[in-house]
Amino acid sequence: MKTASSAASTSCRFLRGELFGPLKDLDVFNQVALSPEGYTLLWPNGADFDPATLHDWPEVEAEFVQMAQSWATDSKTATD
Repeated sequence: MKTASSAASTSCRFLRGELFGPLKDLDVFNQVALSPEGYTLLWPNGADFDPATLHDWPEVEAEFVQMAQSWATDSKTATD
């Protein structure tokens, strides 16, 4: 699996869980497209980023990372 540089990986701490975790693979990440409905970044596996979230990233990053960490914990619990 090819991954992004360590600097990019550090800033992408939210790439966790079943939906966003696969985006750590550069080949998967590079499959990004713009959604025709709302100009949202969208991946074939259904992962997407709302434009407002991207615009407001400095204000929402900590909350988003916290949610992503809970997704990873929830998916581990579901598979145990």
